[in-house]
Amino acid sequence: MKKSIEDKGITLVALVITVIILIILAGIGISMVLGDNGLINKAKNGAESYKNAANEEQNMLKEIDTNVENLLGKNLNVKLENKNIELVKINNTDEVIGENGNKPDTISKYNLKINKTFSELSYTWSSSDNNVATVDSTGEITAISSGTATITCIGTTMDGKEFTDKCDVKVIERLYLYYYGNEFTSVTGGWKRGNYNTGSFTKHNSEGYINLYFEAPNDNKYYNSMETTNTIDITGYSKLKSYVKTDQAGIYISNENMYWNWLDFGCCSPKFDSYSTANNIDNQNVISSWIKKSVEPVATNSMLLAECDISSTSTKSVYPTWYFRRWYSDRFTMNLDMYEMFLEK
Repeated sequence: MKKSIEDKGITLVALVITVIILIILAGIGISMVLGDNGLINKAKNGAESYKNAANEEQNMLKEIDTNVENLLGKNLNVKLENKNIELVKINNTDEVIGENGNKPDTISKYNLKINKTFSELSYTWSSSDNNVATVDSTGEITAISSGTATITCIGTTMDGKEFTDKCDVKVIERLYLYYYGNEFTSVTGGWKRGNYNTGSFTKHNSEGYINLYFEAPNDNKYYNSMETTNTIDITGYSKLKSYVKTDQAGIYISNENMYWNWLDFGCCSPKFDSYSTANNIDNQNVISSWIKKSVEPVATNSMLLAECDISSTSTKSVYPTWYFRRWYSDRFTMNLDMYEMFLEK
């Protein structure tokens, strides 16, 4: 029994020593945990940093939501100012300018604009057919050749959302044969009077026109005409057009009988320069179109556009021609001032 108590004392002393050692060790551990740089403070700081980061993330998400709402409020879109454009490519090598300084009211380039641009969008342009019309990065369209093309503008957001609008472009090619006194002699060889004529042919180029006057003195067949000196290659062209002023045009009826007085134009092959050619004009590949038709002569001081379809004629080397024809009627006169003539395709 006595031995047991001694054993217990030894055990207690060992326990005390162990506790002391643990306390010493615990003291070092407590310092590491509770010190300024201890684990507890670091954990607290980490928790605070995490909380701050979470708050920042929430603020960023709110800002994104606000920006999206603002974008939706702006109603992002692409709207072009024009949906249909007609451009003219002039095929003359010489400048098209009249002797009086006039220039054609045509454009071969067009700067297509967007009604409203947005800083949130980046813009790209494209053409459906670069052989007809091209477009650059600013929206400037250039006519290349006759035909049609579609110009597309795309506005893209940073996240890839696209807004699109389109514009249809028609390109016409034009070759001028006369323009306000400019005879384009490198092409036409100049304008001249036909060989079989009744009336006069007078150039007023400095004033911007050529005058063709016709007078039928009695009841018979008469003609007057003007035409190019050179033949013109009309391959590929579909229209011949001319701007004129005339005092009378159309069908004239006299004494209740049908008598024909024609003011007409077209492409003649061979030349409209003899009685036989004029008399058989319908058999000479002349494609023509009346300016007007009326039971009485038509008086006018306004500019008229005469147009004829030349796409169906098999002869492609022709003399563009203005002509008067009178077929058995009373004494009759016609007067024509030509300001423009050109081919189109």
